[in-house]
Amino acid sequence: SPRALLPIGIPQVLVQGLSDYILDLVDQNRVYAREAATLGDTARLIEIDGAEHLHLIEPTAAGWPTVVDSIQEAFLLAAT
Repeated sequence: SPRALLPIGIPQVLVQGLSDYILDLVDQNRVYAREAATLGDTARLIEIDGAEHLHLIEPTAAGWPTVVDSIQEAFLLAAT
């Protein structure tokens, strides 16, 4: 369980599609981000309205620019 490893001491950016077909994944990511922050980790959760599970890895999906921006942000956070 990733939550069992908290805090990990590494800045995290989580990206979640709100139309994910794995229904409890949205809630799990919200709980994870909240718990990580409570334990002192930097954890940012980005939720993309209308994005399904696989849209997060599909360059033609509407939310893809947000995913790319999130990856770049994660690298910047890790470099600080």
